Amino acid sequence: MGVRVDESTITRILKSKNKRLGTEIANPEAKRHKSVLVPELELALKEFVLNYQHKTILSDGVLTEKAKQLADELNVP
Repeated sequence: MGVRVDESTITRILKSKNKRLGTEIANPEAKRHKSVLVPELELALKEFVLNYQHKTILSDGVLTEKAKQLADELNVP
């Protein structure tokens, strides 16, 4: 194939292998995996979106406000 990979790239990948192998990937098509910091908040916001996505337009502002409200209810700092 003729593809060259720099040694620094290989070293960086090997250094992060435990982190990469230890995470559960929900969407294998995603280019990057982001860890969820507060799973309870993520689940509550997901349920909100699933319940209201067909009833109203969920803008960034609406989602941000709902996330703040849910964080307060769940005592998330």
